[in-house]
Amino acid sequence: MLKHKLKFLLVSLSVISISCQKDNLDENTQELPANAVETLNYLTETLGYNKSDFVVNLESEEFFQGDMGISFNYASNIKKSDQTNNSDGVVAKNQWMNVYTSYSNTKNIYYYMESDFPQNYRTPFAWAAWHWTAISTNIGMRRTYTKSQADIVLSTFNDSTTGAFARAGGPTGNGNVGTYVNINTAKNHSSTSSADKMALMIHELGHTLGFHHSDVNLGMHIPGTNNTTYHTNNNCGSIMKSSIYTCGWTLSTNAQWTNDDKIAIEWAY
Repeated sequence: MLKHKLKFLLVSLSVISISCQKDNLDENTQELPANAVETLNYLTETLGYNKSDFVVNLESEEFFQGDMGISFNYASNIKKSDQTNNSDGVVAKNQWMNVYTSYSNTKNIYYYMESDFPQNYRTPFAWAAWHWTAISTNIGMRRTYTKSQADIVLSTFNDSTTGAFARAGGPTGNGNVGTYVNINTAKNHSSTSSADKMALMIHELGHTLGFHHSDVNLGMHIPGTNNTTYHTNNNCGSIMKSSIYTCGWTLSTNAQWTNDDKIAIEWAY
């Protein structure tokens, strides 16, 4: 059971694209630092993305695929991780697309809420963390009031030019989960229910754990799950779809993981 380490898969409240400094990457890309070029080559040549799938943010030193941030250092971290074992004795390299998360890290994930993290997202986020914790013995999320202890920091950003209601960092490539979940304060969140907010937070936490969008890249398909065409056409096929739907989720212990969600989580965790 929970065989591999982890990849990316989720659903959101809106179709998402993000950055502070937005430069779409086409075949004639701008000059990037060497570490960024290495990571971009890995994303396109190994994972099968197109350059046009990404937006580059030079300020935060990340590529964004929708609402998921991928560090410029991702590929170089993977190379380093490939040579070492984690403290749990398991090689960091994920056998599915090199997500590089370690169970010794994902079993004890601490999140910290900055003072600007919206009050109306705090309870939905706590429920989202509870659901990820309940679905696997290799995932454990709890709140800390000490920022230096945190693996994931919850905060905000403001970008009126994107459809994204939130964004999250993907795994860093060295065994750790993504380091942040941010709410877009440029969006009107008052019209979304608490259940909508929880579904969005489940989705974003999925990114920190390594799941990509279920409807974006066939090359990242998880064995046993439906393909991207299915997820493109099925709004409730996975919580990891790039446009998020609540699909029966409520602030309760009544989980609404789909069959594809369960297969993907078991496969990775």
